[in-house]
Amino acid sequence: MTEDKPGVLSSITNYFSDFDISVKKIHQLPESSEADKPIPIIITTHNIKKEKLSNVINKIEGLEFVKEKITVLAIHDN
Repeated sequence: MTEDKPGVLSSITNYFSDFDISVKKIHQLPESSEADKPIPIIITTHNIKKEKLSNVINKIEGLEFVKEKITVLAIHDN
């Protein structure tokens, strides 16, 4: 959950780039029409080691516009 303001997505994706993580898909869901309410951002990556993902998540959670702890769900393509 993040603030809905300009620059949020670019800041997040810059961290993925810094950690050499390939983003597969980004989906931003407006929860509310109220400007001051946080919105969810869902990011799917290509295959990645858990440790590498944990490192980037720790950095992103420290950004001022991130309003909740990030949830990670593993997606297995079998």
